[in-house]
Amino acid sequence: MGTYQWRTTARSFERAIANERTRAGLAAARARGRVGGRAAKYTLAQLEEAYEKAGSHRAAAARLDMTLSGFTKALERERGRAMEDQK
Repeated sequence: MGTYQWRTTARSFERAIANERTRAGLAAARARGRVGGRAAKYTLAQLEEAYEKAGSHRAAAARLDMTLSGFTKALERERGRAMEDQK
């Protein structure tokens, strides 16, 4: 094996170890109840209030300056979180 092949093999091995440690760290954080990612801009109560006042998803999305798909996904995500919290 040439020098280049050894370096590439060593780098690949190091990358695999780093990935494994990252996954283990994320799993440990999840087990402690910590979740990564950006915090939600609106709570479930705010999304549902906008929907009740507007009368439709499209109007509620416009009221919150969101796209229709963004509003729908946020509403589903927050409702899912609320259901998980009840368990």
